[in-house]
Parts: sequence; C-alpha cells; structure tokens
Amino acid sequence: MLDKLRGLLEEVVSSTLETPAGAKVNHYVGKGKAVAKLLRKKVNVGTTPADAIYQANKLTVWRYRPVPTDAEAEQGLPPQPPGVGRPRTPLLFVPSLINRHYILDLMRGRSLVEFLVASGYDVYMIDWGRPGDEDRYTTFDEYLDGILHRAVHRVAACAGSDKVTLIGYCMGGTLTAIY
Repeated sequence: MLDKLRGLLEEVVSSTLETPAGAKVNHYVGKGKAVAKLLRKKVNVGTTPADAIYQANKLTVWRYRPVPTDAEAEQGLPPQPPGVGRPRTPLLFVPSLINRHYILDLMRGRSLVEFLVASGYDVYMIDWGRPGDEDRYTTFDEYLDGILHRAVHRVAACAGSDKVTLIGYCMGGTLTAIY
C-alpha cells in the first residue's frame, strides 16, 4: 500500500504543467480520489493484546499480555508469562499527551511493545485519552504529581515490584525526566 501511495504522490508532484498563458497547473485530475481511497484504508494498529489495569477519567493504563509463539500455539501451550528469565522491574511507557498510545505498537511484527513482551518484559502503557476542552485547565503539576504518580504506583502494585522503569516517548520523555 505504501508503495502505491508513494508512486501516486510522486506522479502528482511531477505532473505540474504550464498552460499557454504561463500559469502552472498541477495535473491532478482523477488522482485525488485514488489517494484519498488509499489513505482511508483501515489498518489495524495496537494489536498486541492488553488489559486495562487502571482507569481514571480519560486515563487508561494498559498491561500487555504475551502472545503465544507459533510453536506454543501448535502445541496448545500458553505463552510464557512476563518476566520469565528477565528482571521483574516492569516497563511503563509514557507517550506524549497528544499522541495515541499505540504509536509504539503499530503492526504485528513491527511493534516495540510486541518485541519487548515476546522477550519476557512486563510492559505497561499509558493512554492519556483524547484531549478536549475540559482539559484546558489541567496543569503540568496535575499531570506529574497526580495522574502520572498514581499510574506509576498502580503499575508497581500490579507487577508486585517496588520499582518501575519509565520510558518516555516524545513529550512523554520530558514528563518522565521531570517526574
């Protein structure tokens, strides 16, 4: 799909014509619908199985479950639980306040979350929810000392650990560094 889209975009960019009057016109007739159709195609993202372990207002904290390997699935065995053969310290991903939480779990086989879970790590992810007008008065202190603080404690309790490794992505990196 990306190759088709890339080809269409290259064609659109390179198809600028000059009219007899000297005006530049993009020869885009009929291509707009094809590009729009490709862009509307539904792609499943965030496919690694997860359970909500904490919810407060718009915030959800997800704990990812291991997916059985092909060999385990063939033998009817359950997947290895998180932490087997690895440190028991859970990983809590903190994305930007405006990014979607599945940015690190886009597609099967191309997912950081899937890779870490398959490697035996206990992986958690914050989903801040979709910001709205009602969030305009939420302060940075509330995000850090309230929301993030409670999420960290819930993850530690769920994992049975006194430590949590925070991994921030984009603005989430700033939040975790300040926290």
